[in-house]
Amino acid sequence: MLRLFDTKRVSASLSELIRLMSSNKPTTFRLATTLEHLGLLQRRPDGRFALGPAVLDLRAAYISANPLRARALEIVDTLTHETGATVQICSLVGRQIVPLIGAEARGQIRAAAQIGEPLPLHATASGKAIAADLADTELEDLLGAISFRQLTLKTVSSRKQFKAEIALTRERGFALAIDELAEGLSSVGVGLGRNLFQRPSALVALLPTSLVAAEDLARIAKALRAARNSLTID
Repeated sequence: MLRLFDTKRVSASLSELIRLMSSNKPTTFRLATTLEHLGLLQRRPDGRFALGPAVLDLRAAYISANPLRARALEIVDTLTHETGATVQICSLVGRQIVPLIGAEARGQIRAAAQIGEPLPLHATASGKAIAADLADTELEDLLGAISFRQLTLKTVSSRKQFKAEIALTRERGFALAIDELAEGLSSVGVGLGRNLFQRPSALVALLPTSLVAAEDLARIAKALRAARNSLTID
């Protein structure tokens, strides 16, 4: 039920929950009121359900329960100050990329997706970095499930183009996406393996294209790679 709520569905009525859960009214109502009692859902003045503040407590507990994830928060914040970019750690969830941890740069155009907002894998540096880390068999399975929707004129729009991008990412050691997810947005990313969230993840920096030059991307990529080394498990 909690997963039904995202940036596109910030609230839902009981009848909507019943339909979305494919459940009956008594069961859905019992689940919703139990989650409300726990603070994971809250009732708005109009009677609709929305995520409650205890969701943030769960996220904090999940991160602090693992020293490596707690360290990741510190690294993301430090990188934001060092590079001047918005920095996130994203994971592969199904066929999409989801930002799980992030720190936003100050004084710039907003240059990042909201935490928890799914993003298309093929149009992001985080997605390319994650794909480059996968074994070839895993990559082939993933590519077969992706719809290469063109979001801008520069978006990778075919399987062949994407595989070429992955080969380039592996060769240079970092991924790039310039104006692919949205016009004016650039990102650079490096893969993190599966250590943090037991699923393929990446460390990515995002910033306005107008404020970045090739040497800036190389500098940021170097900082991301150095940070990645401190997030490995012996």
